Amino acid sequence: MDQSQDYVIHSLEQHLFFARIMKEHALFLKLGFLPPNQNLAQDAEHFLREFEALLSRAIAFSNRVVRNCVLCSGELVTEFTDCAERQTQQLTGTAIDRKLTARTIELVGCGSKADPPVSQALVRQVRQLNRDGIQLVRELKELGSRAKFVMISQVSAKELIAKAYQAGVEFFIQKPINLIEVRQVVGNVIRQMENERALHTIQSVFQSRESQPAAPAGRQEVWRRRIQYILSQLGMAGEKGAGDIMELCLFLLERKQTASQIGVGTLCSQLSDSPKTMEQRVRRAVERGLGHIASLGVEDYGNEFFTQYAAVLFPFPEVRAEMAHLRGKGGRGKVNLKKFLDGMLILTEEY
Repeated sequence: MDQSQDYVIHSLEQHLFFARIMKEHALFLKLGFLPPNQNLAQDAEHFLREFEALLSRAIAFSNRVVRNCVLCSGELVTEFTDCAERQTQQLTGTAIDRKLTARTIELVGCGSKADPPVSQALVRQVRQLNRDGIQLVRELKELGSRAKFVMISQVSAKELIAKAYQAGVEFFIQKPINLIEVRQVVGNVIRQMENERALHTIQSVFQSRESQPAAPAGRQEVWRRRIQYILSQLGMAGEKGAGDIMELCLFLLERKQTASQIGVGTLCSQLSDSPKTMEQRVRRAVERGLGHIASLGVEDYGNEFFTQYAAVLFPFPEVRAEMAHLRGKGGRGKVNLKKFLDGMLILTEEY
């Protein structure tokens, strides 16, 4: 199976699952709003129809393309789905496009032996479908949604992932999925939500602070998303030290300073009551990043992420040493935290 087939199959399978989940949640929200909140009910109705349209397009592209194991998994539809939709429609008076369920049931899988037919036209259509899914995330964010979006994808296209972060996706997890990383990312999302609630409480006490110019906050949010994107590409997003790296980089960017000027130990002492522990977390996370970038170089020396990040974030002799270690030759490469943090600043500002 080539890369285009893999991209199309996994994209469509995820749309078949998540578009249905999202349209059902939009329906629940619409039905749950009381008369004083009819404007919110109308917004939910809008997204219900948008997700139905997204699902309809995914179904149209999926016949003899997606895998049988997915169609038969019971995760897309079950024998109870149509009955549940019919009864919901009768009891609430809300129109539900039940044809989507019938069309999903009628889908035929690609089989286990023959590769599915994936034309370049289909690749383009699926790529547009992915972009439209990202647009829905953007619209939800513009409506003031406080939901946290985590993107899980086989796709490593830099342009698509960057657009996802710009739209409001908080974290990107690249397949194949590492269960430990997923748990850590979810934990990071929970901690981020808790921090935001705490910040909101503080802001409500000091209301005079709310009149501060919006530009710095907006600029910091752009930096935050760029840093998160880079950490995700390095396989570091789930590491405990990822949050510390984020904090260090934002501190330096805001003050227009570098780690080489201040020193990592001094930086950590300014931001943490346990600077040595913080530095250890950062070091372990950066070591994980070195291992990930070296594995990319072992697989393909011309890999775009390897060529973009290797020399900027790590001493290249150490990258070569780590690559040799992965091949079973010699010890591991060593990281330089100053170089890594200064490289992160360069990459963040040039994106």
